[in-house]
Amino acid sequence: MESTINKGRWSIATKSRLVVCILLISIFAVASAQQRNVKPTSSRQHTVDRRSPLDREFDSLSKKLKLTDEQKPRVRSILEKKDEEIKRVMENPSLQRVDNRYKKYEKIAKIHDKYRGKIRKLLTDEQKTKFDKVDLRTE
Repeated sequence: MESTINKGRWSIATKSRLVVCILLISIFAVASAQQRNVKPTSSRQHTVDRRSPLDREFDSLSKKLKLTDEQKPRVRSILEKKDEEIKRVMENPSLQRVDNRYKKYEKIAKIHDKYRGKIRKLLTDEQKTKFDKVDLRTE
């Protein structure tokens, strides 16, 4: 008896295995595609915030303090200057050494305090009360 493969014909068992393989591949492909499109459902899953740190800080302050349209550009300008000054300190080669780490963080803390005072001057009494509870370093 000649082999069924040699004749170009497949046995029922071979055809069944082929169909099962195709079905499994299809199921895995669909499941994989669906998994990529799943939106976060729990509070533990977060989407990536692609805004700059400056934008996040400004938006957070704006919402917490309920800044007016007149205050917003002035506060944003102050935050931009603060970030530029901090960036210069962070990139300062003399402060990159481990033994100067304390000096670097001390300078950054002073920068935060300086700009915090500038922002505070723009606020109403009610906003100042809220602002005093906000830490600019964590916003």
